[in-house]
Amino acid sequence: MNPQVSFQKAPKVQKGSAAALVKEPPNDKARMKVKSDELYGQHDKSGDDLSEDEVRKVGKQQARQLRKFQSESNRILTNQREAIARIRLENETLRQKIVDASNSQRKSESEARKTNEAVSALMNVKFEVEEMIEKDLGELDNLRKQGRKTAALVNELLLKDKARVEDRELEREALKLEKQIHYMESKSGDTIAGNKKLRALIDELRMDKLNVCQKVAARRHAVDHLSLYAAQLVSIVNAYYHERARARMLCSYLIDEGGREAEDFRKAMAELANRIEYHERVMQDREDEFRRALAEGERQANLANEAAEEAREAERRRHQTLIETFDRLMHVFGTWDVEELVDRFLAKEEQNTVQQRYLEALRGDAAAIAAALAAL
Repeated sequence: MNPQVSFQKAPKVQKGSAAALVKEPPNDKARMKVKSDELYGQHDKSGDDLSEDEVRKVGKQQARQLRKFQSESNRILTNQREAIARIRLENETLRQKIVDASNSQRKSESEARKTNEAVSALMNVKFEVEEMIEKDLGELDNLRKQGRKTAALVNELLLKDKARVEDRELEREALKLEKQIHYMESKSGDTIAGNKKLRALIDELRMDKLNVCQKVAARRHAVDHLSLYAAQLVSIVNAYYHERARARMLCSYLIDEGGREAEDFRKAMAELANRIEYHERVMQDREDEFRRALAEGERQANLANEAAEEAREAERRRHQTLIETFDRLMHVFGTWDVEELVDRFLAKEEQNTVQQRYLEALRGDAAAIAAALAAL
């Protein structure tokens, strides 16, 4: 996810004079050299056959050409000085932009380290370029001073020419001045070529800076995308934890509710079992009573027919009562098996009889205790 920042290595700039960077003279220098060669060609053609007037005319022509060359050199130097001032202003602007970019890239330690290395390399190159520009400005000033001296010498030679100095001496001085002019032209051409190369180097550094800014912007875009993705993950995790806590609370509530319902169900089942047992005892007791009543009726039937008839009638009524009772019991217990219902009823009746006897015994004991207490 982290894009690697690569910086283009700036070419090594030699700290010497700008003349070392020049390989071919500019067009202005070539044009000036051609004119000078034509002038010298005319002089060489005449040789020693020139008269005094022709020599003076040639000297004046050379002086005019020298002044023209000097004005052209001054114009070139002025243009170079203005171009250097513009380059210096652009260097200051670029340096400020680089400083601002380096300040804005201090968010992460690795990015700051890489950016500082790139900025340091760019600043070193900028310092070297500025140093070369300062040296070239000094050389331009020297050339300008030398041009002024040359103009003064030309004027002095013209004055000497007016004073009719020897032709050979004037020719040698003119040749010497031409050599100086050629030297100044070469130095000016070297400076122009050096400035062009410096401008190309500055453009290359500017492109490097733009590449660095684009890569930094891409890195920031990637960091923003990762930050947004991390924020989404955090919100999803928070929602998951919230939902898990709610599910755990609901699970605990359902477990408690299930425990309470199970306890209520156990209590209801126990109560139902007690009621079933009670009704079974009642049915058993009534069944026992019914059996005893049947036995008593049979015994009474053997004694007398009337008593038997009455007993049968009573037995019929009792049977009807029992049938109604069984019907109610069947509706109460929800069972329609008569034998099962009779078994339950007899068991309940027997149990009730036992409990009745136990209660009567307790009552007898209580009466005896009460009588004993009364006797005391």
